[in-house]
Amino acid sequence: MTKPGGPKFLRVLRRTVTAITALALVVLLVGYAINFHTRHRAELLLHDLQALQVGTSTAHDAMQIVSRYGGWRMPDPDPNNGDVAPWGIGPCSGPHPRYAIRIAPNLINRAVVAVPQLQHLGFHAWGVASTIDLKEDVVCCFEQDIGFQRPDGHEIESEAQMVPVQLRPEDGSYSVHSELIRNYIHSLRASVLPSASKQEKSRAFDVKLACATSFRGCFYTCELAPAVWRCIPNPQDEQVAG
Repeated sequence: MTKPGGPKFLRVLRRTVTAITALALVVLLVGYAINFHTRHRAELLLHDLQALQVGTSTAHDAMQIVSRYGGWRMPDPDPNNGDVAPWGIGPCSGPHPRYAIRIAPNLINRAVVAVPQLQHLGFHAWGVASTIDLKEDVVCCFEQDIGFQRPDGHEIESEAQMVPVQLRPEDGSYSVHSELIRNYIHSLRASVLPSASKQEKSRAFDVKLACATSFRGCFYTCELAPAVWRCIPNPQDEQVAG
């Protein structure tokens, strides 16, 4: 009988450890591959959204993007339940078709929620979402929203939208707002009108997703939207947005 600790037992132990290590490495590599593939697909979506123009892009232009990225039509609002805001409350309110797109590494996100320690290996919960509103077969609004959960439990969010009119006329064709929501959501939002310059639109919708797949992760909203941040009138707001 082979005693525990004998040559045969040690060989079996070494093989088991080697197999477990190899399996763990394979799982890590697959996870990294999924993360980077999802990031690449999200970057393509964000790039395609910049081609849209409120008031001139057609329903066909919008539906090409929706179909390409697996989007869906959102349920029509029910006015009886107060789902429809009166016109004038919001530039995108009203009973018209709205389509949604979401790209995120869902498997990784669920794993990070279950095992937060995975964040130390470069896995983080993040995602990109977009909505496109149509009215009379023309794009009347669209927006993009990038969210990231920091290792400390805080969330950072960078949003950009093109709307037909500003809620506040004094905001002009380009406006930026940053705020801290419920003391843990750090939000940065850029809004542009169709009359905004090409440079202003590029600044509003330019997003960098590199930090979402890095070991450190994202910490400030300005890491996701550095061009938007440079346009904020009061740079000291970074203390609020970050």
